Amino acid sequence: MHIIKSWHPVTKQQVEMELQKQKSMPQLKLGEALIQEKLILKEQLVGALKIQATNAEMHLGEILCNMGFVNQEKMDRVLVQKLGIPFISLSKFEFDLALVKTIPEELLRKYTLIPLYLIDSRLVVAMKDPLASDALHMLAFYTDYRIDPVMASEQDLKNVISKFYGAEKGTKCPNVPVTNSNDGIGLKII
Repeated sequence: MHIIKSWHPVTKQQVEMELQKQKSMPQLKLGEALIQEKLILKEQLVGALKIQATNAEMHLGEILCNMGFVNQEKMDRVLVQKLGIPFISLSKFEFDLALVKTIPEELLRKYTLIPLYLIDSRLVVAMKDPLASDALHMLAFYTDYRIDPVMASEQDLKNVISKFYGAEKGTKCPNVPVTNSNDGIGLKII
């Protein structure tokens, strides 16, 4: 995946700075941001929203991509630039096995996500789709934490999940730094 921004946060402190920047940005909805960027027309958004109304399992971005109105790379760029969602590189994170294991493998694979760290009552989670409200609600319900989503590439997420639970059929398992920390933070920085 190629996102316009060439630098991606790789430490807890950098992620926190990006999340603070996001909170200061004006709140836009995905459809509004795509129209603002002239990637879709209002009529296309209305059509996609009608499809979403009949199939709540599908996300708006997925519908727009399937309809051929926008590709995934442009969708990701809008999520990062216009909505201010931090895009994280997972290759340098050292994951806390105890924190990862607090979320069942089925949820990690189903929603393509991985917990990064826990701070106070807030769990920061890297996700393929940080706007997936069903995943965010499920995680909040399951963990009883407030969830702060950040974005990571689907391939990075699958690689990390494979490190902890084994590769799905036909995939390779890369080396990902891991620690068995009991410090309560859930993240060790290299």
